[in-house]
Amino acid sequence: MRTHTGERPYSCNLCEKTFTQSCHLRTHQKIHTTDSKCFTCTICEKTFRQLRYLNKHTNMHNGQENYSCDFCQKKFRVSSQLAVHVRTHTGERPYSCQHCDYKAATNSSLKGHVRTQHTGECPYVCDVCDKSYARLDYLKAHMCKEH
Repeated sequence: MRTHTGERPYSCNLCEKTFTQSCHLRTHQKIHTTDSKCFTCTICEKTFRQLRYLNKHTNMHNGQENYSCDFCQKKFRVSSQLAVHVRTHTGERPYSCQHCDYKAATNSSLKGHVRTQHTGECPYVCDVCDKSYARLDYLKAHMCKEH
């Protein structure tokens, strides 16, 4: 039932990811303790710690769009892309800023917000002129405009 309410009370203390169920958190936490990535994509050689993640990843290569949006029928290759897309229709913003009332639809959006509004961290650095940016899209815009 919690999955449908948007409540995510279980959070990873290492990366701030949140989960609806404690078993999902425990599974996630293994990525922080296990160094070995046992499953390798035969197409791009990306590695995964769990076979199910490799299988989901493989869908991106085979072109099959098995996941369809119930709102607009747009199709996606992986279920996680569909889940993020559906939030554009529902307005769901499950990621909360610990510094203010901001809520984001994706974890990456939240990270960008925290960097630009709170920490000032600028991890994206231009290889040409060494300017740094809080968000990757800012760096890409800089590269297009300046270089």
